Amino acid sequence: MTGKVLWYSFSELQKMMVPRPLPHLMPSDEEVRTIHEALEDLLQNYHAQHFVAILNEHLLQSVAGASVRDVDYDTFKLSSPTHSLEGESHTALPSRTFRDSVPGCVFGLSSHEPDQMDPAHNKPDAALFDEDIELDGRHKWTYQRLFVDFKCAGVQNDPFEDKSLRDLEPDAVTRAGVRGQLIAYADRVFSYQHRSGLFSLCVIDREFRFMWWDRSGVMVSEKVDYVQHTRLLLEFLVGFLILDDVSQGIDMTAELLLEGTSDWEFMDLLARNQAKGCKLNVLSHHPGTTLDQQEFAAEPSHQSNPVPANCSSQHLTKPYTFSHVLELFLASLSPWPRYRLSIGTDTFLVGRPLHESPGFCGGGTRVYVAWPEQGCNFTFLKDTWRPFYEGVEAEGDVLAKLNDARVDNVPKLVCHADIASQVTATSRVWMLESRTNKERQPSKLEGARADRGAEGVSARPTKKRKIPVHEPQFCVRHLRHSRMAVSDIGLPLSDFRDSKQLVEIVRDAYEAHHQAVIRCNKIHRDITGGNIVIVPRLLRNPLWLTDKSIPQYHVVWQGMLSDWESSKPVAESGGRVKIPARQPERTVSVASSQMYRQVDGIRQGTWMYMPLTVQQDPMHVVDIADETESFFHVLLHTALEYVQLTPENTAWMLVSEYFHSFVTENGVRIGGGVKQTVLKAGTLSAYTYAPGKPIIFGTHEAPNAVLSTLVSTLLRMFSARYAVLDYESHRRRSVKTTEADSKRSPSHCAHESDSSSSSQPPMDGSARTPSIRSPSAPSGGSQSPTRQEWYEDVDRLPAAEYVPPPLIEHDPAGWISSVPEPSQEIREIAEKLTTHEEVRNILLAMTAMEPYVSKWPANDRKKGNVVYSAFETLH
Repeated sequence: MTGKVLWYSFSELQKMMVPRPLPHLMPSDEEVRTIHEALEDLLQNYHAQHFVAILNEHLLQSVAGASVRDVDYDTFKLSSPTHSLEGESHTALPSRTFRDSVPGCVFGLSSHEPDQMDPAHNKPDAALFDEDIELDGRHKWTYQRLFVDFKCAGVQNDPFEDKSLRDLEPDAVTRAGVRGQLIAYADRVFSYQHRSGLFSLCVIDREFRFMWWDRSGVMVSEKVDYVQHTRLLLEFLVGFLILDDVSQGIDMTAELLLEGTSDWEFMDLLARNQAKGCKLNVLSHHPGTTLDQQEFAAEPSHQSNPVPANCSSQHLTKPYTFSHVLELFLASLSPWPRYRLSIGTDTFLVGRPLHESPGFCGGGTRVYVAWPEQGCNFTFLKDTWRPFYEGVEAEGDVLAKLNDARVDNVPKLVCHADIASQVTATSRVWMLESRTNKERQPSKLEGARADRGAEGVSARPTKKRKIPVHEPQFCVRHLRHSRMAVSDIGLPLSDFRDSKQLVEIVRDAYEAHHQAVIRCNKIHRDITGGNIVIVPRLLRNPLWLTDKSIPQYHVVWQGMLSDWESSKPVAESGGRVKIPARQPERTVSVASSQMYRQVDGIRQGTWMYMPLTVQQDPMHVVDIADETESFFHVLLHTALEYVQLTPENTAWMLVSEYFHSFVTENGVRIGGGVKQTVLKAGTLSAYTYAPGKPIIFGTHEAPNAVLSTLVSTLLRMFSARYAVLDYESHRRRSVKTTEADSKRSPSHCAHESDSSSSSQPPMDGSARTPSIRSPSAPSGGSQSPTRQEWYEDVDRLPAAEYVPPPLIEHDPAGWISSVPEPSQEIREIAEKLTTHEEVRNILLAMTAMEPYVSKWPANDRKKGNVVYSAFETLH
């Protein structure tokens, strides 16, 4: 949550998020006095159970049923300037709507018994439920409206800080632990329910905060003494109660299905293929499965869509559902809430998600095997919060373009839509707020709300936030809720049967990438092992079939490249950023070392599979060569994990050093180490476990010569590329340094007067030592400048003169040493990575042509690394 917390005084956050109840909805003065005295007595023997009992008896019961009709709450809406986001007009916050009457609710305790469905066993102390929910002492994540966490007195139990707003999120271990606990609770609510936001209370002895959580972050109020200011606590709770479900953050496009209803029972029967009038034709998903000729003439069981794209060939008239899809759907019905989700006018029945993206802030992506009530076969449904800015395309729009261009091996879109104009309120407030956290002031609670006008609205006008280029603080991402359904339901890449099939699957995904670039000018930008999936297909006469007596249709496994939400148009030229950023949190200045240290978070992709160019320069524009390198990292990582290799027991060390290692310099993660060494040397070796000893796939008795050759061939190409990049980077730095030295002031030049003249590069552009060094470095010294010194020197250059930091990070000889000019052969090899053609030809030749095809070993997965079944992928 670092950098995603907005702090407000109690009155300010109350005005933005909950209405201030009119007097007839509040308890009488006598009742307020009774509650005050009870809370005061509570401090003598403080216990969460007593706190909850007081609110249930003296507040919730007394206000339940009070009419809210014909009450004018228009003054609750903030009056603020409008501005355009993706062509739409927005105010500071969504309009809040209210119930006709105050509902009956009750606080339930749950600190001792976690929800039976929650494997993490999280259990906040209490939560607010509708009064008709049967409470048994367990925390029912599915039904709670607001959660409450109680802490004992002491600053160590306060997750946030009011006194020093520059350090709103203190780093003390205990306080960070409490903060993490609250985040975990909010994350669980969002996991079990479908929400746009969530309110919560944190009660610390005699003080409380209220909070609003959404996928952009959290807005938190200052602490308020509920004994001294009892009415403020009651105002918040009654104001919350009169908000309707939408304003409380509940997603009304997701309908909770109750156990025992017809929809619930239909899903159970469907998972067992016993649903009346909906008999599925289940086909094994294992490669090589065949169909008899007589099956082709069978009548389809669903006339509306006889051939769903996820299960059969366009030549068949009878639909099939692959067995792994039914297994996944059955597993999703394990104890978990079930919902009917809407995408436009289409509705889908879902159970437990197959996957949830980790972390509370961000996309909150959940994917399901879903049954379309208007269709005839299962679909893959994706629920996410996407960046919502002008020029940022929804993934559904990208897939529609790819499908229209007939790009192979990408998901086939069924439908997609943004959901009910749901956007993150935290980001809206941040964009319209002119102050930082440290500029806001606590409420003057002793006085009579001097900051409110007569109608309870802040007199201070709200200004639209201007995001300065050099603003040294965080940006809160503006997100919009979106859903998408596609027809393809795949298997994880790790389910491949042998190394040849692994390469074939990666080849198919690489072909999809090639076609997307050629036909749609789209580059993926997030190539990972999770985004390359296996899709069973039922095809007629595969190329490997020669026996014409075998039935025509066979199941084959193909690769598919999914998750296109990060895609962008292909940059016209590689190198540094040359196109405007479409998301303000990714707009930074690179002319300042302070700003460069904050750009670590703008890298796109997954660290394990990120190309070295991006790991070492966050502002690098991803091009085809970088994407090809990411495909290679996916292939290499999967092969090291699952394919036999020699020497044995080296894979775990190489995986750790190659894919996970990094160093942190000036707050920026920098890649290098073994990955850099392998890519530049062009040789795969166990550098730590067995230094200098090459790794060969296969065993001594049955070496996998084809896979080893493929890895070596690709490494040679990457080695050539980095040789060219290093040389060009070195030469560019030398030229820029010479020009910068000539522009420096006399005092600065005097500081470097002891420098050797030999440090200046010759005019012919050959590689020589650049003269950059830190002003604090010894005069005339030969010590190599550090990355910090490089940044300090760059700070003295105009922005237009900026050049990237050294690509070589930890060269034992020092990067000042000469970089040899690549030969013409090396340049020609490197040039082949600027397009897909060479790598496409290599992958195709090694999977479909002799002498390679017959050399692939069979059953060369490591022993003990079994193929996980579809059911096991859920756990």
